[in-house]
Amino acid sequence: MPETEVDTYVRRALINNHRSRLRKRRVTQFLTSSVPETGHRGHAETIEHRLVLAQALESLSTRQRAAVILRYWDDMSEQDTARILGCSPNSVKVHIRRGLAALRAHPALGTHTILTGEP
Repeated sequence: MPETEVDTYVRRALINNHRSRLRKRRVTQFLTSSVPETGHRGHAETIEHRLVLAQALESLSTRQRAAVILRYWDDMSEQDTARILGCSPNSVKVHIRRGLAALRAHPALGTHTILTGEP
């Protein structure tokens, strides 16, 4: 079947339209002369918070630390956490409750607002 000028025109128009759409989608950020305000805390504070939290987690018992990390860091359900730890879901709840209470009472976390969620 021979290609007519109309077919060639339509094919070229479709290709150009598709390329234009891809180009427009690719440019999602605009370059500016200054860095925008992000509202996040500085990098040094984030590192300090992590170090303090790691120190506080080390003070927990092995089961409490494992339960807290699996439940909140790895975002596992109580049932999955219980299966990994080899205990009942109620035991996981107890370990988490006691672990979080110990973290809230930890002296190094007293000056930081990691667990309270306040700025």
